[in-house]
Amino acid sequence: MNELDGFTIRVRYSCFDCGLRQAECDVRARVDEDVLVWIEATIRQCGEDHHRRSPQCHPTELHDLMIPMTSVDRIGGPKLQ
Repeated sequence: MNELDGFTIRVRYSCFDCGLRQAECDVRARVDEDVLVWIEATIRQCGEDHHRRSPQCHPTELHDLMIPMTSVDRIGGPKLQ
C-alpha cells in the first residue's frame, strides 16, 4: 500500500449537451499505475458524476477535462521516472 492510496484530486469537466461548465469531481489520485488505466478510470468517474448531476442527459462525450498538476508532488499528473 502506498502512502497516497485513498487520496483524491479535484478535476473539472464540461458537458455541452446539458450545459454543465467546469463541474468539479473528486477522483482517485494516480499513484503507481499506468496513465492510460488511470485516465480511463477518471473518465468513468466523471461520467458517473455527470449522470448524478444530470440524469436526463446522455452525452456521447464530455469536454474540457482539466486535471491539476503541482510542480512539487504531481499527484494525479504524469508519473515521474
